[in-house]
Amino acid sequence: MARGVDGRLQVFATDAENNVWTRSQVQAGGVVWTAWTVFAGQKLRTVAAEANADGRIVVVGVTEKGEIFHRRQLSGGGWSAWEQLSGFLASVAVARNRDGRLEIFGANHQGRVWHAVQVSAGSAQWSDWASFDDGAMRSVAAETNQDGRVELFAVNDAGDIFHRWQLAGGGWSSWNQIEGNLKSIAVARNGEGRLELFGTNSLDQVWRRSQLAPSGSTGWSGWTEFTDGTPLRSVAAEQRTDSPGDSTDGGIEVVGFTRSGEVFHRREQSAGGLWSGWNRLDGNLKPLFSVTDNTMRDVFVEGIHTPNAVVRIIGDVNLDISGLDEQSIAAGVQIIGDRTHNEWGPRLFTRTFPKRLFIVESDNQDRNADGVRFTGIRLDGGRMEQAETEEPDADAISIVSARNVVVEQSAIYGWRGAAVDVRDIHNRIGRSDTATMPLVDGNFLHHNQHQTGDVFGGGHGGGYGVVISRGAYARIEHNTFDYNRHAITGDGREGTGFLASHNLILPNGGWNTDVYHTHQVDMHGREDCGIFGSYNCGLAGEYMEFRGNTVLYKATTAVKLRGTPTVGFDVVGNVFSHPYLYPGITGGATHSGAVEETETGLHPSANKLNWQVSSGLRDNAGDFNGDGAIDDFMATTLGWWFGSNDSGWHYMRNSTVPLSGIARFTDADANGKTDIVRKDGIIHYS
Repeated sequence: MARGVDGRLQVFATDAENNVWTRSQVQAGGVVWTAWTVFAGQKLRTVAAEANADGRIVVVGVTEKGEIFHRRQLSGGGWSAWEQLSGFLASVAVARNRDGRLEIFGANHQGRVWHAVQVSAGSAQWSDWASFDDGAMRSVAAETNQDGRVELFAVNDAGDIFHRWQLAGGGWSSWNQIEGNLKSIAVARNGEGRLELFGTNSLDQVWRRSQLAPSGSTGWSGWTEFTDGTPLRSVAAEQRTDSPGDSTDGGIEVVGFTRSGEVFHRREQSAGGLWSGWNRLDGNLKPLFSVTDNTMRDVFVEGIHTPNAVVRIIGDVNLDISGLDEQSIAAGVQIIGDRTHNEWGPRLFTRTFPKRLFIVESDNQDRNADGVRFTGIRLDGGRMEQAETEEPDADAISIVSARNVVVEQSAIYGWRGAAVDVRDIHNRIGRSDTATMPLVDGNFLHHNQHQTGDVFGGGHGGGYGVVISRGAYARIEHNTFDYNRHAITGDGREGTGFLASHNLILPNGGWNTDVYHTHQVDMHGREDCGIFGSYNCGLAGEYMEFRGNTVLYKATTAVKLRGTPTVGFDVVGNVFSHPYLYPGITGGATHSGAVEETETGLHPSANKLNWQVSSGLRDNAGDFNGDGAIDDFMATTLGWWFGSNDSGWHYMRNSTVPLSGIARFTDADANGKTDIVRKDGIIHYS
C-alpha cells in the first residue's frame, strides 16, 4: 500500500494466478474504496509499493521464478510499462531514504537479503545490488524513521523476527532479533512519527507493536493482539492523510486478506487515536496455498476446503494423505501440480483405502463445488495389484452433480474402485449440458483393478478408469487407459451417458476373474437376466458416443452395450486391433469382436479393424517434451502419441497422417524438443 500524489491510499495485491490487482480510496482520508481493477501487463507473485518524493508511486514485484519488475506513475498521468531489473528475489519491500531516493529490499530463495537504490530521487535507474551477508530471511518490510533513516524488518523460515537500521553516520546495523513469531510482516510510520509494526502468525492472528518514541531511541512496546475476531493471512499498512489538503500526519490504515481472499481494513481514527474494527471491503482475490514439502498436509487440506483457492504443489513433493476420506472440495478450487520433476506431477498417496478420497459435490441448495480443477498430479491409491472380490471399493475423485469440473493431465492409479466417479443425484448434469459437464482430459488412468471372483465371477467388482452413474454425463477425451478392469463404464440408469473421444486404450487389463477377461468399455443394463446374464438386458442409459478412439486391447470384446438405451450408443470412426467387428465363429473357431450388444441400440460405423501397433510405432523417435530422455512415437491414423520413459503414452494431437507419412523427427526450432516433419513438408512443433 502506498499514498499517491493526491493523498489517496492505493493498494496493490496479487492473486493465486499471479494477476496484479489494485484499488484506491475514492478520496484522500475517506472510508470508501474503488473496486478492484487489474494492474495489467505482468504476472507477479508478490508486490510492494512506495511513493517517490514527488508523490508518484513506484510498484516493484517478483515473478514466480524470482524475476524482478517495476513500473512507476508518470507525471502526466498513467503508468510506465513494466521494466525488468537484474537479479532474482523471492520477496520484496520498498522505502524512501531521507534524500528522496527509493530503496528496494528483498530476500532471495536462499534467504540472502539484497538491496538497491535509485541513482537519483525519482529516477527509473537503479544501482547495482548489494547484499547483507548475514542472516537467512524469508520476507521483508521497510519504512523510514522520522529522522530519515530506513529501518528494515524481516522474518525467517521459522517465523523469528529481526530488524536492522541505517546508522546516522552511514552504513547499517547488524540484525537484531525481536521477540515473537510471525509469518508475514508490515510496517508504517504513524502521525506521531513512530514506526508501527503489524504481522500475522500461523493462527491468522494479527499482532501490533510500536516505537515508544520517534526513530526508536527508547525502544519498542510489547506486542498486543490486533485481530478483533477477524483471522487474516497477511496485512499491509500505510499512513494516510485525513483530508486531501492535509500534511502526512493522519492515522494509519491497515488492509488484510483472509485465507479465502476476502479483504478487510481498519483505521486509526486520527493520529494517535483509537482504532476502528475490521470492516470488509467488497471483492475477493483468489488465495494461494503452496505445498512445497512433504510435511505440508495441513496446508493442502486447508486449501482444498477454501473456495476459489489455488493449491500449488511443487514437483518433487510426495504428500502422504493416508487417513483422509470424503474430503469435500470447495467451489472453484484448483489443485495444480508442477510437472517439471515428473511427467504427471507431484505424488499424493494413501495407504488407508478411503471409500471416496475427494468429493466434488453441488446441489441446488447449500452445497457448491462447481468449477473445481485437478491438473498435473499423481493420485496413488496404494493397490497396484488386482484387488480381490471381498475388498471394498476405494475411489479417488467422486464428482457429484458438479458443473465445470476438470480432471486433466494427471496420473490416477492403484484404486480398487474408480479413478474418477461421476454421478448426478441432484439432476444438474444432462446430455444437453456439453459445455458444463465434467471433463476428464489427457490423464493416465491405470492399474485400477478389482475382480468379480476367482473363477466364476458374479461377485462385486470395481476397477474403473471412469465410471458414470445415476443419470450423469461426462466428456472423456485424450486419456490413456491401461490395466483397468473397465476403462469406461456406466450403470445404465435413466439419463446416464458419456462422450468419449480420442482416447488410447492399451492392451492390458480387463481381468474379471483369474481365468476370464471382460470388455473395456460398456454400459450396463438394469435388469437381472438370469445367473449368466445379470445386468445384460433392460434399460441401458440414454446416449453414449465412442468416437475417434484407438483400442489396442483385444483379450475379448472392446465395447459392449448390455441392454437398450433410450437414444443409442454410437461407435464411430475408431481404430481397433480386433480383426472382426462383432464376435462370432470363423472356420469353426470362436472369436471376439470390437463391439457387442445384448439387445439393441448399438450403432457402429466407419471403424478401422485389425490395426497393428507395429505399423504405427517408431521406437526412440526423439525427445518430444524436452526432459532429456528419448521417447517413442505412435501414429494411430487418428492421433499422435508419445511414450515418455515408463510414464505411459501422452496425447499430442489429432492426425490422420500415419507413420509412413512422416519424413523425419528433428528439433526444427532448436528449443530442445523434437518436432515432426511430414513428407508433404508441413512441420508440427512440439
